[in-house]
Amino acid sequence: FNGAHLQLARLFVAQVATAVRNMQLYMRLNQAERQQKTVNRISRLMAEEAALDTVLTCVVEEAVKLVDARFGTVLLLDSDQELVIRALYGHSSPPVGFHVRRDVGQAGYVADTGEFSVVTDYDHWELSNPAMQNALPAGSILYGVPLSYRGRVVGVLQVVGIQQPTTNIDEIEEMLMAVALPASIAIVNAELHEILKQDQQQLQAILDYTSAAVAVFGPDGSILLLNPEACRVLERLNIPAAGIEGRRLVDLLAEILPGEAFDLADIGSVVEINLGEIGEYLVHIAPIVLTGGTVYRYVAVGQDVSELRRLDRMKSDLIHILSHDLRNPLGLARGSIDLLDEPDLPQDQRGQLKEMIVSSLERMDQLIRDVVDLEMAQSLGEETALPYLLPTTVQKVIKRNELKANQQNVELVYQEYNVPPDKLKGHILLISQAIDNLVNNAIKYTPAGGHVQVTLDVEDEYAVIRVVDTGYGIPAEHLPHLFRQFYRVNDKRTRHIQGTGLGLSLVRAIAEAHGGRVSVESQVDVGSTFSLYLPVESARPSQTGEGQLKRYDLAEQVGKRLGTQ
Repeated sequence: FNGAHLQLARLFVAQVATAVRNMQLYMRLNQAERQQKTVNRISRLMAEEAALDTVLTCVVEEAVKLVDARFGTVLLLDSDQELVIRALYGHSSPPVGFHVRRDVGQAGYVADTGEFSVVTDYDHWELSNPAMQNALPAGSILYGVPLSYRGRVVGVLQVVGIQQPTTNIDEIEEMLMAVALPASIAIVNAELHEILKQDQQQLQAILDYTSAAVAVFGPDGSILLLNPEACRVLERLNIPAAGIEGRRLVDLLAEILPGEAFDLADIGSVVEINLGEIGEYLVHIAPIVLTGGTVYRYVAVGQDVSELRRLDRMKSDLIHILSHDLRNPLGLARGSIDLLDEPDLPQDQRGQLKEMIVSSLERMDQLIRDVVDLEMAQSLGEETALPYLLPTTVQKVIKRNELKANQQNVELVYQEYNVPPDKLKGHILLISQAIDNLVNNAIKYTPAGGHVQVTLDVEDEYAVIRVVDTGYGIPAEHLPHLFRQFYRVNDKRTRHIQGTGLGLSLVRAIAEAHGGRVSVESQVDVGSTFSLYLPVESARPSQTGEGQLKRYDLAEQVGKRLGTQ
């Protein structure tokens, strides 16, 4: 062995070292390439909007293969923040859907801390789950990777491998953490896609099975979507629903209903459309507005109110029958009382019978008049209102009730503090009826020797008629129900006083029909104060609900189109 041999040995060692370095570099490059391919496969799932189960299965499979592990599990946190196994690779126990405890085991620890975890001796780990100790192969090493999105842990990736002399935990941690980020994003995207899909299915089910006709329009009025009920309405109008999407609503209406002009911007929020034999529809139209205020879409929902309108008309017909067909027999009955003057009937019984009949007939007549007045108050509009002087109207009511007050030994006084500067506009007969009901009630429910004061004043924008009595008073629990139809206070002190239970509901209906209101304050055994507020400037009927509707009566045009007229 000489110097030449030494030189040769040094050269050999250098070549071996170079080969080792090349091999290490190759292995690192191969590992980096495998890691990049894994990340790319998972990232592609985000673009493909894959289902959540598909994403989870891919994540756990790619992670296990990347680090040459034996098997793996993906666990997600549910709405109750419990860990649930959602995907498996390489084993089947515990099964998918199994709930894992968070107080023991690696998965719970990672979910709570949000940190990467490595356990090399699970049997002696202080947080180990006893149920899992015998289930793991000998020499297992557990890797727990948090799946986090924007600082929030959404799940845990667990990978189980076997310890070997060549195992480099730091490299495996680096690879798994590199996979965790795109995996977390893909999982969240898949969850959102799943929620969106469920919402779409729910919305589609609502659109398909609702009895309302629903249509969606673009900002220019073009038809974008029609649900089955809307298509059925069009087909009944002899309009084929196929191919109608994309057409402008105003053009379509102008074609099928010539002479009618429609504009989404002018229609307003609610309209009523009478389509004759097809039905009457209450249509709600609402814009979908973007953040900047731009109208993105219009949504129209049409509810068939044909049955409701039929019941309304039936109610009106019933009112007319009550007012016409019942009043005539009542008049005849009152005229036939004289027939009771039979010679065999004792005089005292004859008088009692007459008194009972007259009293019953008067009560029935009052009931009919109250019902008719109530219907009138709820149906009259501004177009039939006329100017009237409120002070004169109140004075006439006081004059009419003075005799009754004197008969019951009740003092009735009237005082004007301020009067409206101009005439009010409304229905003077109804206004007079409302004031008369309040004054009449005050006299009826005030014992002899009591006092009833009526005042007229102006407060802010309202003329106020107050009726203050020193009567029996009303218990507090009855006050919220006092203005309901047919409601009467059950009080032994006032059971002898007759009434229909419609008087105060009529007062409220008249007040609201004129844009006003009525209120009450009362104390038992002290008295009551009723206040009727009427607008000073304009007695416009209050417009609520259907009072603001635009109505399109297209029954004649539809009849011509369908050939029924």
